[in-house]
Formats: sequence, C-alpha cells, structure tokens
Amino acid sequence: MDGQQLDFKDESFDAVTGMNAYYNFPDPLKGFREGCRVLKKGGPFLVSGPKEGADMDTLYLSLAADLLNDGILGGGAVKPDVFQDIMDGKYDGPNAHHLKAIREANRELMKIATFYDSETLSDLLINEIGFSRVLFKSDNPYNKQAYFVAVRK
Repeated sequence: MDGQQLDFKDESFDAVTGMNAYYNFPDPLKGFREGCRVLKKGGPFLVSGPKEGADMDTLYLSLAADLLNDGILGGGAVKPDVFQDIMDGKYDGPNAHHLKAIREANRELMKIATFYDSETLSDLLINEIGFSRVLFKSDNPYNKQAYFVAVRK
C-alpha cells in the first residue's frame, strides 16, 4: 500500500507511527497528511528518521545491534563487536548476508532521502499538516544520528 495514499477511511486509527519511513517517500508531506487523515482526533503520531549528515555506519550499528540483541532478526542475540566484524567482512555467521544487504540498501536510500531535525519537523507537522501540539521531540536517538518526534492530532 502506498503510504502517500492510504486505503483507509478518515480517523481509522488510534495511533499512527512512521518510524524510519517518511524520509524515503517521494513526497513526505503527502505521507504526513495521510497519517494525519487516518488518525483519530486526539491520537498520537510518532515519526523518526536519520538526521542530515548522519553517519550511516554509526546509525546502522545502533539500530541493528538493538534488533539483534532482542533476537528480532532470528539466530539469537549478537554482540556489537561481532556485528562490527560482520560489517567489516570478518564474520560470516547467522544473519551476516542479510545485515550487509540491509546496510547497503539504507546507504542507497540516504542518497535520495528528505532529512529533518526534530525542531523543523515539529514545526512542519503543527503549522502545515494540522497536528495540534508537540508531545515530545529529540535529536539524540542512536548516538545523535536520528530524530524522534511525537505530536497529537
């Protein structure tokens, strides 16, 4: 389904998230408007993504290490030093090929991404998209390589 043209009725959801998604949309504003449209009045809208100039390796190491430690990618927890060995091509154990492919795909996406910081995005969501207030914003997630914004409709 196209995140810029969702097949849901207005105010269908209690909450909407866009974690590491909108920055890759051809028109992020259309995606934000659609998120607002399908969100019930008073519901939270959560969005995150990399900041401009983010060091992709630092960001990816932080994100993937969390996923691996939680066992989300299967194969059990992987310690950060083993993860770094995978990225450096020194280890070819469980998930190595998958992790390398994700890393390369993310590097390509960063070339066409639309970047925000928490302040700019908060202002845009309130002033242009129609959300009512900021609940939380931060430019510190993942070793200060990403932003996180929560607003209310």
